[in-house]
Amino acid sequence: MVQTPVVITTPVSTGGFTGSSQTPGPFILTGIVIPPLNSSSIFGRRKKKVIVTKKQGYYPEIKVKGKWKRFVPNPRTEREAAALAGNIVDNSTAVQFRLIKAKKKAIKETIRRSLNQNKFRDYSFRAGKKKQLPNKGMIEKKSNRIDTLGEKKQLSAAKVVKGKRFKSLTRAPTRRKTPSRRRKSGGLLK
Repeated sequence: MVQTPVVITTPVSTGGFTGSSQTPGPFILTGIVIPPLNSSSIFGRRKKKVIVTKKQGYYPEIKVKGKWKRFVPNPRTEREAAALAGNIVDNSTAVQFRLIKAKKKAIKETIRRSLNQNKFRDYSFRAGKKKQLPNKGMIEKKSNRIDTLGEKKQLSAAKVVKGKRFKSLTRAPTRRKTPSRRRKSGGLLK
């Protein structure tokens, strides 16, 4: 809604006194402009409404022994789904993941880290030619397939998911409760 300036007219006397009769002169109307109430107004600023829109959800799937398996039950944002899938692949014997578009919106993000794209490629080789992987798929590069402790121990994707490290990533953040202070009978804090 656009607000227009408001003009208030006030009378101003231009005449003086003539002799002893003290007759006032004529009045002239002058305009005082009041600016509209907007973000640059001198009277204050409007509060803007913040609309939070949920993002499209994706299911991260890992390729295990030629079959795709889903280890995360709830849809995640594209960034978080790639980060979770990349974490599983980077710490297990699995080498490939993809992101399947969900019919639901993504839940609230629980991790801040993103996918280390330097360790992965988004294409495969067929008949000596590069072919783009479908469903935002990624393959771990050969030079990075035995560079973590989980890969050296030959851990499967299922064992990585059951581990404490991965569970800490998918766990929703909790707020710390501040201890309440109790008052003594005399009114002093403990």
